[in-house]
Amino acid sequence: ALLARLAGAQRATGELRGAIETIKLALPLAVAGRAAERVALLALLGNINLQIGDLARARQFHESCLAACRSLGRRRVMASALHNMGVVEARCGRREEALRYYRQALRMARRAKDLVGVAQTLGNIANLRAEAGDFAAAERLLRRSLSIRRRSGDLAGTAVTLGDAFAGGRPPG
Repeated sequence: ALLARLAGAQRATGELRGAIETIKLALPLAVAGRAAERVALLALLGNINLQIGDLARARQFHESCLAACRSLGRRRVMASALHNMGVVEARCGRREEALRYYRQALRMARRAKDLVGVAQTLGNIANLRAEAGDFAAAERLLRRSLSIRRRSGDLAGTAVTLGDAFAGGRPPG
């Protein structure tokens, strides 16, 4: 658990290569009885690789994370893993695959009553719609995401959603 925290701190301070090395040390320790920690480490490793632009490795770690999530049976964690796979596919330019993962993540987040996960996924689907030129659908999705974020008190998410909306040229109501 300490190594996982150290890796998170290293990522937060921009020491991405150090975080990867720390996670490599922590992964072998996260075995039997520590599945949740293993899932968190794999997700972190996937996200760091996404951040540095190594999409192949990001996909590999997020696929491993998704497989490990299935054994946990936690909807919120599974929704997050599916969402992360959608992000990887979107970054690789595979919009249909990204949308498929996002839709699965959205269903799972709704079942888990994970409002932040629902809002985040709606925002990413909106981004896909905007990239495809469907600005009306993107705006509707951003409005739904923003409404959920505001209701749940998610100030950081509200700011991100507003930023996405302004990047698209106009703010939602």
